[in-house]
Amino acid sequence: MFCLMAMPITAANASIVVFDFSTGGAAGAALDGTNGASFTDVGSGVTIQVDTTTSFATGTGSVFNAIGSGAGVDTTGVTSGGGDEASQIDVEETLKFTLTFTGVATLQEIDFSSFGSAGEELTADVAGTLFTLGTADVDGDQDWNANGGLSISSGDMITLSANVGEYRLGSLTLDVTAIPEPASLMMFGSAMLLGIRRRR
Repeated sequence: MFCLMAMPITAANASIVVFDFSTGGAAGAALDGTNGASFTDVGSGVTIQVDTTTSFATGTGSVFNAIGSGAGVDTTGVTSGGGDEASQIDVEETLKFTLTFTGVATLQEIDFSSFGSAGEELTADVAGTLFTLGTADVDGDQDWNANGGLSISSGDMITLSANVGEYRLGSLTLDVTAIPEPASLMMFGSAMLLGIRRRR
């Protein structure tokens, strides 16, 4: 008698991945004080790489700077009196994330722990599509719902730059669907065929 065991292999496994950029979050703690570093979410396998740029004339470089409530860009050599709020994205600074993963993903939300004020704007470039965000585009918790969800591919970038005002990033939320590798599917298919042959 042949018994085919149930195997935990599905055509696709979906998961919600939240990158918390505060010092209390795993991503924030790992990326704090760096430029060009990356962090991988263990559960989903999604890797996020951070890059910062600055155009302050007196700046000598920049790093990702996390605090308890979120993160921004710290330009070396420029103080708050000179226009740089170390834990925020200022007008002269850009924060860019590159995402790599297996499968397909949707950007669900960008959470800001501090989002400018009326009349101020930030540009979000999601995989080459530009969005100009003001206070009317975020909810009461200062979250932008990414127009109901934006499809992204592995290698795509999300870039945030302030047009007017200052912004502190809290987190990014992705809906990631991992698709098994062909080899895994072939093994499952072979087991099914073997079971059918033995039953005959």
